[in-house]
Amino acid sequence: MRGTSFDKASQPVPEPLTILGAGTAVAFAAAFKIKLKTVSKK
Repeated sequence: MRGTSFDKASQPVPEPLTILGAGTAVAFAAAFKIKLKTVSKK
């Protein structure tokens, strides 16, 4: 089966650790933004 396009069609999948790190960063940024908003109201 030479000439199959599976190698070129599939895109590299990020590592689970990379996805976890990005999710953690987004969650931390959202929590920090909420905290800043509550502190500035006082």
